[in-house]
Parts: sequence; C-alpha cells; structure tokens
Amino acid sequence: MQSVWESSENHSKRYITIAGFGLLGLLSFFAGFYQDAITTRLILMLLLACLASLFVMIPDRWALRLMFLYLSFEGMAKLLTGYNPVIHVGMDLLMLVLTAKCFILLVVRKRNFPQHYPPLVGLFILHFIWFFIQFANPNTLGIVPSLAAAKIYITMNLLFAYGFYLANDPKELEIFFYPWIIGAVVNIALGLYQAHIGPLSVLGLSPSYAWVLQKYEGYAFRPFGTSSQPGGAGMFVQLSFMFVLYFVLSKGPAIKRLLLAAIIPLGIMLLLFCQVRVLLFKIIIGTSIFVFLNVFYLQGRARRRLLIGIPTIAGLMLVSMPFLTQFWLTARDENVLAMERTLSVFDVQRIRESRSGTLDRIITFAKMVPFGAGLSRTGSAGEVFAKKTTEKESDPFLRGVLFTDNFLASTIADIGIPGSFILTLIVLIILLRAFRGIRECADSQTRLLQITLFSSLVMLMFGAWGSEAILYNPDAAFFWFFGGAAQRIRIWPFEKFE
Repeated sequence: MQSVWESSENHSKRYITIAGFGLLGLLSFFAGFYQDAITTRLILMLLLACLASLFVMIPDRWALRLMFLYLSFEGMAKLLTGYNPVIHVGMDLLMLVLTAKCFILLVVRKRNFPQHYPPLVGLFILHFIWFFIQFANPNTLGIVPSLAAAKIYITMNLLFAYGFYLANDPKELEIFFYPWIIGAVVNIALGLYQAHIGPLSVLGLSPSYAWVLQKYEGYAFRPFGTSSQPGGAGMFVQLSFMFVLYFVLSKGPAIKRLLLAAIIPLGIMLLLFCQVRVLLFKIIIGTSIFVFLNVFYLQGRARRRLLIGIPTIAGLMLVSMPFLTQFWLTARDENVLAMERTLSVFDVQRIRESRSGTLDRIITFAKMVPFGAGLSRTGSAGEVFAKKTTEKESDPFLRGVLFTDNFLASTIADIGIPGSFILTLIVLIILLRAFRGIRECADSQTRLLQITLFSSLVMLMFGAWGSEAILYNPDAAFFWFFGGAAQRIRIWPFEKFE
C-alpha cells in the first residue's frame, strides 16, 4: 500500500504540501478566537477536512497513526460541536478517504497488488454481503439508517487489512503503539484533573456535557477525559495498558522504561474514579494472560527482564498508590463513592446480579428477530432513529431503542443470528490464529510482541458479556487493526525485512 507520493523523487513537494495543510489548520484554529462568525463547529470541521486531505498526501502508515491520534479526541469534538453529524462519523470518513486512495492506486493507477492476502477474506466478504442483505430486511428503517450502521459493521473492519499489510516489521508495528499511549497519557492527565475539580471542569466547555451527565444523575462524577461519555477516559488506559507493559519489559533506555512504568499507577488511579468496572476487570484479565504466557514461552534474558520488571511495577504501585489515593480522595468526598463503586468489581454476587438478565435478553432477541430487527435500532444509532421507530412500528417490541449491552445480543438484534454467527466466527478465528502465532515466532522479542497483541485482543473480548465490546470505537479500531497485525507476525519468519 504505497502512498501517492512514495513513487515521487521530489520529497520537498510532499513536505511543502504537509506544511501548507498544517498552516491552514492552525490559522483556522486561531481565527476562532478573533472572529465571532467562525464557530467551534466550523473550526473542527475544517480541521477534519485538512486531515482528510493530508491522508491523501502522506504514506498510509502515517495516515493511520494520525487517525488513531484523532480517535483519541473525537469524543470531545462530538461534545464541543453538539454532536455534529460530520464530526460524529469523522473516523469513518477518514477511513473511507484512505481506502478510496488505496483503491485508486491499486486499480486505476495499476499498482502491483500485494503478494500476500489477509486471512479470512472469504468470511469478511460473507459478512459484508450479509450486512447489505439486511437493507432488504422487512423491519428495516430505511436506507439512511441502514447505511449509518456501516459505522459499526463495515468501516472499522477494513482496518484488519491495513493492520495485516502495514505491520511490515517489529519496529514499524511498535510505532503504531505510540498513538494509543499518547492518547492514554492525555486522558490520564485530563481525567485526573477532572476528578480533582469535579463537574465544573467540563460544564463550562459545552452544554452537551450537562445533557450527558443527566443520564448519570445520582452517581458520583465520572471523568470524561477526551471521550464523549462519563468514565470514557479509562478506555484509553485499558487499550494502551499492554503496550506500556511491552515497552517496560523490552530492551531500551532505562529512563524510557521508567517513565512508561509511571503511567501504570496513574492510569489505575484514573480507572478507580471512572466507575466503569468492566475496564478494571479486563485489565486484570489481560495482565494475567500477558504474565502467564510470557513466563511459559519466554526464555533467557527476556524471561529475566519479566521476572525483574513485574515485581518492580508492583513495588511502584505499592509505594505510589497510598499517596495518590490520599491526594484525590481528600480533594472531593464524592471520589470516595466513585472508588467504592469501581472496587465492587470484586463483589461477585453484586456483579452477577447486575448482569443477571443478559442471557435472557440474548434468547429473547434470537426468538423475536432471528434474522435481525433491522439496522440502527441499538446503541447510539438507535437513539438517533428512536423517533422513527416509535412512529412506524405497530409491534411494541420494536419501538424505541433496543437495549442490548452485550455483544451477542447487539449483533443478533442488528444482523440476526446468521450475521452474528459469521462475525463471532471471524473474531474467534483471529484470536485462535494469534495464539498459535506465539509458538511460531522466531525470537523472544517477536514472541513478546505477539503475546502483547494476543493479550490485548482477548482482554477486549472479555468485556463482551457486559458491553458491545468491539462494535464501537475506540475498541473497534483497536481490535481490527491489531487483529490484522497479529496475523502478519505469523509470516514474518518467511519474509526478509528491508
């Protein structure tokens, strides 16, 4: 997947173009402070247009890294613009721009097709065909709502191919970790600030924050970070957690490893205030898998680094957490309630009761709508089109938003049992192939890399019982891209890195 500019010898043209778009973006940003006519919404839309144009100019690998950085701030942009529809699908628009560029290069300009094709191509094609068959579902809400569901079932799935093709070697793949770590650091800093100040830290930014917080009335305040949901700051901590462990336990400068290790207690501190219990649960599961597989598979110096690194991180946690806890708990009494709710994840009976109706919900959807209730009836799309369902449906079951809060329930409601089966099969095969790839790695460092990806992917799916898991960003972009990268690592022994 070459960029438009990679075949040109005139590199200065590329850098001038990049600088021009960067300057245009900065000018549009600062103009908002001096011109009343230029609103925040217009500024963000202009920046999004600049970013999309930039994607055409730069190599695909850097376009995707910028896209992942954008994803870290997309939630906040939605709230600042009052859920502007263009910003709401910004990630999907960027993905389509990048895919259109690759299509033009490969088909129109006759670039050579890649030598290796991603695995599971047949299943992905079957999944896409079944998705479009849903447009003819008797329960469909129409073309526009059905197209809106592509945000969940099409655009992010394409990242699987990008992950496979762009994970050319260990160094290239490691660079893809940094946008997620940067996003986590920003959310930790902003999230802890919001936890220290309380609701006043966000209410002055946009009326949308007050509207969202109404849904959580009666609960302790949850830090937004740069996300669009209370407690969403913790998502980026969860996604980057294994990457931080990877760098801490890999070869590299001691100061870099120490600074990255410092992220861990601060990230855990943020999770305690986010009150999204499944995030803490997934990190515990993912870390346990990561440590176990490394102890089992690694040998020599790699294992010694693990045996030294894990106790060091544990010691850092024991030393720092009392001070961090004391500082934030004394700042606001409500933080005590937030921490207590998060730690209830260890109360098995309480968690079991809160998820007691999940299996019944799955069975109900399977019986009532075995071939799907029509696209865009669940999640955020369901909220957008709720009025249309209320006006149209005579069946009370299909009125309003279908509450799912589970991966299987959501996919059955959207695309029926056949579609849910196909998508679940794809996910399971990705995980199985990633696990098998651990044994096929040629050296300890590559094996550590594969274990990191496998642990991260499994960690995401452990939350599928109490959430929609990989159907929504940022989890969706993360899973499909690094799921594809995990498949590429398996053929590294047969490739020669340049």
